[in-house]
Amino acid sequence: PTVTSTERTFSKLKLIKNYLRRTISQTRLGGLEMISIKNEPTKKLNLSLLVKTFFQHCIAKENHFHCKYKISIIVIVIKL
Repeated sequence: PTVTSTERTFSKLKLIKNYLRRTISQTRLGGLEMISIKNEPTKKLNLSLLVKTFFQHCIAKENHFHCKYKISIIVIVIKL
């Protein structure tokens, strides 16, 4: 990796950590870091289908508030 790509990686990492530090565990944070840093495959995802499928799963479990929170995190990380 070049110096610029390394700096960009740490910049994204800092953004993610600042936004999510108080709200999720280190394991989830590590996964979100990788999604944001290695984001080429995530750009190909059908975000609306992903959110719809995830929310339908949550409705089945009747956990609406928690699901809306998770969906917002997914959308933010993919768009970073």
